[in-house]
Formats: sequence, structure tokens, C-alpha cells
Amino acid sequence: MTVLEKPRRIGTPTPLVDGFDKVTGRAKYTADLPAAGALVGRILRSPIPHGVIRGIDTSEAERLPGVIYRPPDGTYLAWLDLRALDLPGPAGEFVKERAGVIVNDGAAFGEPGAGFIRLNLATARPILTEIVDRIAGAVAGCAPSGPPAPSATAAGHAG
Repeated sequence: MTVLEKPRRIGTPTPLVDGFDKVTGRAKYTADLPAAGALVGRILRSPIPHGVIRGIDTSEAERLPGVIYRPPDGTYLAWLDLRALDLPGPAGEFVKERAGVIVNDGAAFGEPGAGFIRLNLATARPILTEIVDRIAGAVAGCAPSGPPAPSATAAGHAG
């Protein structure tokens, strides 16, 4: 059993197993991963202070056959469920290699996240459209293998 698998009790400190890597600059983040021809999005800040998102246009996500989109709960991170697709490996690695888009692989957030990818929506619409076009092209040859198994935990990730 690892440090992260031990049960925790309220009021006890959580071990920071990645703290040393973070303070020494050794920790790897998504931006540190090289990918030839990758499309990189930038954070687009709202020009309206304390603005409220009242809705998100899901038409781009609906163009991805076999991919399930769950609208985010007050965040700019979207979880895409690729479990119904017949992918040759981890979803995040597949999207990086075949689409040239760097996303977070859901398995990095725990076992229930396997088969999901986390996509940052905080970018300009033309870049988001290009991201969706690339992912759609990559998954086009991966026929859905049936409905995904229900997973309330993975769908509940808040980022």
C-alpha cells in the first residue's frame, strides 16, 4: 500500500509526495510535454470582471462520434468520455499522438478516470474548433465499441 492508498482521517496532514519535485522544478506539467505539430491553446481571460458563464455552446463537442461530453460545473475544463471507442491505448496518449492535441489523461486523476480526457476550454473559438477537428479526425477510425460503463466518479471531476 502506497502513501496515497492509505486511508486518511479528517484533521491529519496530507503527505505532499510531489512537493520536492515542484519546488526544485523537476515536476512535469502538460506544458512540459513536447509533441511535434501540437496545437497549443492559450488562456483567454474574460473582459468582464466577475462575469458569469450562463451557457456553453456544445455543438463542437457533438461532432465527436462516440465521445460523451458532460458540461462542466462552473469551470473551463471539460471531461470527454472516450470509453466507447476502440482505442489502442490510453485516451490521452491517443489524442496526443493521433490528433496532436495535448490533454490530460483521465487515468492520471485516478482509476475511475481511465478512458476520459480532460480538455481545457479556455481558449479562443478558432483554436477550440481546430482542437475538435483534430480529435474528430483521430477518432473517426475508432468505431464505438458499445455504451460506456457508468462512472459517476469520473463525471464528477471538477478539475
